Amino acid sequence: MHMRMNLRTLPYAATLLALPLFSLSSQSSELAAQRVRPAATPAIDTTADETAAWFTNEFARLAWATTTDKLDNGLAIRTFHRIRAVKLEGCTLTFSASVDTDSANVRGYRFLTYTIPLKSVNLASVEITRPTQTEDGRVRTEMANNIQVAATRGTAFSYTEPDYSSANFVTPGVITSEIRSTSIPVSDDAEAVRVAKAVKQAAKLCGATASR
Repeated sequence: MHMRMNLRTLPYAATLLALPLFSLSSQSSELAAQRVRPAATPAIDTTADETAAWFTNEFARLAWATTTDKLDNGLAIRTFHRIRAVKLEGCTLTFSASVDTDSANVRGYRFLTYTIPLKSVNLASVEITRPTQTEDGRVRTEMANNIQVAATRGTAFSYTEPDYSSANFVTPGVITSEIRSTSIPVSDDAEAVRVAKAVKQAAKLCGATASR
């Protein structure tokens, strides 16, 4: 059975597939190394070429977060959210999203690749949320910004994930699903604003409009 998930549901570690993880120390050192790199430019140019270059060079560097959820029994589940392999080709934005969960009782890994036709983005939907509690009642003690992005009525985004149930373990293939919305994790408040503006800017260049 395949669960249809989006980034908003991914932090719920109990649903993640039990696969090997990177260690906590390796994740932390990698993220720390990224944080000391020179800051991105405050704004992106309005041309299509400059916008594409910004996504290639900066989007993946900024779009990451670490969250911690505290359970009723006192245990804490730490989850690493990363965006990789970002491409803006024409008016199609693609990126891969990974979620690594590492705690004493829960381990999991999930990897999905998203395809977003930027013309389909509802500009009114692009906003930053900062939840303090997850939907299943777990208290989030280490929070992160989520940049919400939804498609206009009658359109959709898509994502693919490995077909883990396939009998062919060498070349398992992928499963493609459609979604109406997704979210992008960004740890830093100021960088979340920058990423949200970049998504809106790119979508506007591709003819996206705001609707309610």
